[in-house]
Amino acid sequence: GRLLFALPVTLPSALWILLVAALGLLTFMGIGFLLAAAIRSEGVLVEGVSALMTPLVLLSEMFFPLSELPRPLQLVGELLPSTHLVRLLRFGVSSDAGLVEMATWLPSLLLLSAWLVVSFVAAVLLFRWHD
Repeated sequence: GRLLFALPVTLPSALWILLVAALGLLTFMGIGFLLAAAIRSEGVLVEGVSALMTPLVLLSEMFFPLSELPRPLQLVGELLPSTHLVRLLRFGVSSDAGLVEMATWLPSLLLLSAWLVVSFVAAVLLFRWHD
């Protein structure tokens, strides 16, 4: 990113991005496991994932800010893990990933972590319940 797009990526911000990307990967793996535990049919699972991708992408601030959307969609977007993953990654690129701006990144980090824990716990409980 630094070479091709002249992004201000320093070593601390690169480590932040790596940490956040790993947290995001684990979070979405948990959501995938939850879907796989809840839906037993492969065809329905594929359709379910496809149906979830649209709001996860469109309401995540990847393409436009949530403030431009109607209030109900803003509220939904604020709860999605993809929104907070995008914010955390953007923070890593736009700052030196210091603790000074903790109020900026801590809520997103906590919400993404909550999604991680809840999705894995729910997936395990659902998987056990089906067997």
